[in-house]
Amino acid sequence: MLLKDGPDMPVSYRPDFAAFRHTVDRHEHGSKLRDHFMWPIVNQKDLSGPKLMLLLLNARGRLALPVFATVDYEGLWFGKATKGLHPEFLHNHTMIKHGAKNGEEYGGLIHWNSHPDAEEWVRTQRQFLPGDALLVLEVQESLMKFLLDFCHQILQEIPPDVIISDGYPVQPEPTLNMDSDASGFVSLAAITAETPYKRPAGLDLSHLATVRHRGMFVLKEKS
Repeated sequence: MLLKDGPDMPVSYRPDFAAFRHTVDRHEHGSKLRDHFMWPIVNQKDLSGPKLMLLLLNARGRLALPVFATVDYEGLWFGKATKGLHPEFLHNHTMIKHGAKNGEEYGGLIHWNSHPDAEEWVRTQRQFLPGDALLVLEVQESLMKFLLDFCHQILQEIPPDVIISDGYPVQPEPTLNMDSDASGFVSLAAITAETPYKRPAGLDLSHLATVRHRGMFVLKEKS
């Protein structure tokens, strides 16, 4: 099913790393393996597992695009740093992503002369430079299309216009068990692997407490 909607989907984990190692065609216009840098979380190894695709569908299906603006931008850092991606430049403008309340506000352009704080929003990373924001929009558009097509495959007996009708109301959010080791602590590796696919948590104190308690447990075992 994954390959039907994404026939060129990379096989390996972190395809952006693999693309960097295997191509020398990185220049001012980006890499021929641009897709690998744009969507590093979309790969067969991760999404064919038992949980990550479900986490991705749940998060993206329940929350609006502005919620994911930062995490999707952070996913591009390696491609930008290695020149696999090359954002376009538009001087003296800010593009609105954070805090947008509707489709008209999301991706709106503001000239620095038209708002006293527009330039400061970029400098403090509260909003985006247009080139970076356009990359984020491209990431989100393609990812949502991929997820929508995937859902239509699963629910192929239900017409698309019927799926969004009142006959199929939104269900309560499911609870997925966290992976834990023999000690009962949540695996740090599992937390790291799942984070890009889940709803952004900001400063997740429960996860920090888990990591802290796990470290204390390991130190106690070694003492």
